[in-house]
Amino acid sequence: IMIELKNISITYQKPLIKSCDLSFPDKSVTLIQGPSGTGKTSLLYRIGLISKDENFAYYINGKQITTSSEKETLRKLNFGYVLQDSTLFEHYDVMGNMKLYASIAGYDYQEEDYKAFLSKVHLSIDLHQSIQTLSGGERQRVAIACALCKQPDVLILDEITSALDKENEIHIFEILKELAHHEHKCIILASHSQYAATYVDKIYEIKNQEIICKKDVARVETLVIKTKEKKLTFAFYKDYIYYFFQKYKLLNVSILIVMCLTFFMFLQTFVMFNYYENNSKHNFEQLYENQLLVVENRASLYTDRVMKQLSDKTISDVSSLDEDYEAFPYIKAGMICGNEWIDILPYFPQNHFDDKVKITYHDKGVYVSQEAYDTLKEAGNEKTLTGEIMLYEYKDNEPIPHPITVDIPIKGVLKENVKAPYIQGRNYIYMEQSMIEKLYQEHAASKTYAGMTLLTKDYKDLVSIKKDLKIKEVYYNTDFCDTETISEIMRNITIVKLFSIASILFIFVVMFGAFQTNYLYKRNNEMALLIINGMNHKGLDKLLSLESLFKYLIACITSSIGVLLIVCISNLIGISLPFPGFVLYIGFLCITFIMSVILTKFYSSAYLKHLSPESVLRN
Repeated sequence: IMIELKNISITYQKPLIKSCDLSFPDKSVTLIQGPSGTGKTSLLYRIGLISKDENFAYYINGKQITTSSEKETLRKLNFGYVLQDSTLFEHYDVMGNMKLYASIAGYDYQEEDYKAFLSKVHLSIDLHQSIQTLSGGERQRVAIACALCKQPDVLILDEITSALDKENEIHIFEILKELAHHEHKCIILASHSQYAATYVDKIYEIKNQEIICKKDVARVETLVIKTKEKKLTFAFYKDYIYYFFQKYKLLNVSILIVMCLTFFMFLQTFVMFNYYENNSKHNFEQLYENQLLVVENRASLYTDRVMKQLSDKTISDVSSLDEDYEAFPYIKAGMICGNEWIDILPYFPQNHFDDKVKITYHDKGVYVSQEAYDTLKEAGNEKTLTGEIMLYEYKDNEPIPHPITVDIPIKGVLKENVKAPYIQGRNYIYMEQSMIEKLYQEHAASKTYAGMTLLTKDYKDLVSIKKDLKIKEVYYNTDFCDTETISEIMRNITIVKLFSIASILFIFVVMFGAFQTNYLYKRNNEMALLIINGMNHKGLDKLLSLESLFKYLIACITSSIGVLLIVCISNLIGISLPFPGFVLYIGFLCITFIMSVILTKFYSSAYLKHLSPESVLRN
């Protein structure tokens, strides 16, 4: 490969190199000399396409390189780098480093192949030896072997012998010369070494901001550059994520703990609020009933007033309701006992009286209010309802009474504070709806009623029915269930739930952002090395996203199992905690996925956008 740089100049706070043209031939070692601070490293970064500086023309074999993708391909397939202190990944062993460099370029070797690469740099060590146990000379030769694993056409080296003794320096230069002349490599190095000039074919010296060619015995040859690259496999990402999880184990475990605790709290919030909502609904059902009474006019809202017969229009309006409900005729009934009128009201299997009963007499029969019980007791009916009751049939909107003699056991006496929603007073008897209907059918000639009781299984249906009846201008008694108050309470519960979830999300975003930012900046050198070895931002973004997805799955599974265990244990000890339903759990997965994976993608994209390999390597 022949590399040419035209009209290149380098300026930072002050000019370092004035505009000039440079060339670097194949099968040759080119040395860049000059005192410290003259721009040798800066020049290497431009030769190796590491710098973002584009104020010069760059040619490979006469073809100008201009696009980012072309540069990425060259760094990945054709260039190998051996930098002063930042080339090896410390957490890998020798073969791990070599395997990583090979896989970035799309190569996969056997163990014997890695030994052959080491032999090219005159090194015979254990492939599984830790990097930290190597001497300075061994580390530099391993770094060169790693670069060779990419099978590059160009090797770029920066001050790789600065920390070595004379013997190791000379050994490194001999290896480089051998690689250039026998392996057909274009080798470009910057060095202060006094021994380097003996082993190179071409020398550029930086002096007084100018580059002077002091030696040139290189042969100009042109080889075909590699352009067909292989995509990185999933196995590469998997192995890389695993290794780096081990490298930053403490920080990764901290991030995982934050994620697990957040997801656990998030899911547990759903569980506890569902539990509270269900309990609240259950308690409301004990206090209120999912039913209402449809009447003909406003004056008939309470049945202890004068009631009008239901019109055909009202009956038709009720029949046209779309909600799920059961309709029962309300038959006006009552009895006179001791000069007191006692209303007889219907009750249904879904009505709850067990915790409202003060005294129980029989297994079946009627319930009586405390006031009605006192009246019946004075008349000698302490445990039975004995006497004449009245059922009213309507003819031409006029109530026709049907006196019926009954002898029915009293099942229980209700507590003093139990009020019947049908009436405004407290003097009443509850009789089963089926019994009232049976008596009515036995004595009445027609099917005309003073009202209609609607029962729903679901609170939502009751609310919906009330809205529809209001639109149809149908009158109804609402005392059975104060839906406005219940809706307000449930709305407040939802607001508290959403606020709690939002608070957890906010805390997670802040903590996760802090951890993630710290985590990314700890990996500056690593990211810079990956970029200069050919991984583009898309590949790095994928790497970080997969890593985040891996953590997300662990956190999600762990938190779900934790909450499931709490739910199971709670149910075993008698506390009925519900695990979130399928839809709610899918919502939980979506929200936590957005929080972790997409949030990480946002952080990593912003981080990679501002990452400058040149700046990182300089620091």
